[in-house]
Amino acid sequence: MSIRDTATRRACMLGDMHVRNLKSKLDMLRRTDQIRRQLEQTRLNENAKYSETFKVAENCMGLAIGAQGQNIQKARAIEGITSIEVDEETSTFTIYGKLEEAVKKARLMLEFVEDVVQVDRDLTGRVIGKGGNIIQEIVDKSGILRVRIEGDKEHTVTTEDGKVPFIFVGSKETVENAKLLLEYYVNHLKELDEMRRDRQEMEKQLYGPQGYDRPPRDRRGYSADRAPPRGRRGRGGTRGNPGGRGRGVGSLGGAYSGELTSLLAASCVAVRRRRDE
Repeated sequence: MSIRDTATRRACMLGDMHVRNLKSKLDMLRRTDQIRRQLEQTRLNENAKYSETFKVAENCMGLAIGAQGQNIQKARAIEGITSIEVDEETSTFTIYGKLEEAVKKARLMLEFVEDVVQVDRDLTGRVIGKGGNIIQEIVDKSGILRVRIEGDKEHTVTTEDGKVPFIFVGSKETVENAKLLLEYYVNHLKELDEMRRDRQEMEKQLYGPQGYDRPPRDRRGYSADRAPPRGRRGRGGTRGNPGGRGRGVGSLGGAYSGELTSLLAASCVAVRRRRDE
């Protein structure tokens, strides 16, 4: 057997073993590099002056991390942030930084929450608005990711009697903004309803409980707030000048408008015709 044949045979013998050994070395290099980076990160974290740890709801973890970790990358790019650690098993974030403001800013970007506001059932339609315009305005101005209104057959959250849950999802700051806008608008609607009830009560006192939607009439059929009736030609008086017991039809003076004035004018013409006949 030639020297070449011997070398070839020995190379084949060592081939498989050599490949396995190379894989083992690569794995060892990867682990070593990972430990080295962790060690460097630990030293950076120890030198970081500020850190904050917080948890998010499990169903908000994906939103907090972002598609392909986009939110984490943006938070790490903030000047003054040294590192951000994420424990997905416990839904915990730990932010390290050299600047306190940078740490707080990164937390605002990553701390996603889900919060509930209970709205009176009779106000729900007006809070949503025509075509959803009011609730959409709240979403746009606050910057939340989404809002969900719990239906009667849904029971994902606790519902108070006579209330409808509005569920907001987004960063902690945007959810607080949405709650502020919603509570402000609900209070506005309640104030309007209170003002409307006060007005209706005053109208009842002014016009009476049975017909407060129209001016009351005195016993002669005239409006109480109209000018005194003017006779056509009463005793001791001339046409257009009241005298004695004037019996003519009263004028249409006073605070009337539109349909009521037309009705009164028609009734006056009918009375004149009957008198002439």
